[in-house]
Amino acid sequence: SFVFMPIFGLSSGMVPIIAYNYGARKKKRVMSTIWIGTLIAIVIMAVGTIVFNLFPEALLSLFSATEEMYRLGVPALKIISFCFVSAAISIGLGSSFQATGYGIVFFANAMLEANGEKLAGKEVAVSGFGNVAWGTVAKLNELGAKVITISGPDGYIYDPNGVSGEKVDYMLELRASGKNICSPYAEKFEGSKFVPGKKPWEVKADLYIPCATQNEILIEDAQAIVANGCKFVCEGSNMSSTNEAIKYLQDNGVIVGPSKAANAGGVACSCIEMGQNSGKTVFTPEEVYAQLKDIMVGIHDACANASQTYGFGYNLVAGANIAGFLKVADAMMAQGLV
Repeated sequence: SFVFMPIFGLSSGMVPIIAYNYGARKKKRVMSTIWIGTLIAIVIMAVGTIVFNLFPEALLSLFSATEEMYRLGVPALKIISFCFVSAAISIGLGSSFQATGYGIVFFANAMLEANGEKLAGKEVAVSGFGNVAWGTVAKLNELGAKVITISGPDGYIYDPNGVSGEKVDYMLELRASGKNICSPYAEKFEGSKFVPGKKPWEVKADLYIPCATQNEILIEDAQAIVANGCKFVCEGSNMSSTNEAIKYLQDNGVIVGPSKAANAGGVACSCIEMGQNSGKTVFTPEEVYAQLKDIMVGIHDACANASQTYGFGYNLVAGANIAGFLKVADAMMAQGLV
């Protein structure tokens, strides 16, 4: 944690800078941010590697280590530290793709297709107006859906004409303003409406994608979603819904795409980037998105298959937990740890 926390903080700082400049088509600034951020991450991790190798006993002493802990911990810290620099590169470069939010839409599309429906033509309520929401809205438009809401801490925007074209670009301006409000959208685009102090879940839609923050769908929000007749919720933000809300949604026939599976696109693109670097090749954006789509569809299918195999039917929440557990368990057994 000592060495990884500043790297993740650095990564979080890189994402909005990359997102804004990517939308503004300022390639030079995007590449400069990635290069400088990754270089800083490498330096921090290199220092961590040195400290872990030279002073493992001192580090363990901070936790009142026993003799057994020293015996196991000293070599363990040295071994662990050898991955620090490569981890820094992975995390730093991964920031360049975490801003897209495309993986969420690929997962949502797989959900709909598994249930005989298509994303094209659907009205979608999205929360947030930052990095994840921006990428989600952009990809939804590409796949033929109509985004009718975005939101901020001050309330939400309802746009019956759809958040598309220059409106998607304006989301980046809102984010870059530093004011953390979405109300100016309604002032700029005729026909849209700003609803202060409320969430967009009261708006009737075919699909809801929360992209703002943790626990943004509470039990009362779940009740509103069910009352609106919606059958699909795909979580874009981490742990978007409370456990009570998820249970209510599922008990009333709403299919929930859990965040632990649906928003894996950022990490997936980090893996793609590592493969690109290892192979000393360069992928076009189209190739990256094609690989990302295959990964997200594969994650959806793994969740659906695990749920079905263990008697839960088509339950992506249960399936994600089971599939994740099995992957870790299989890896541990393959390495002789169990």
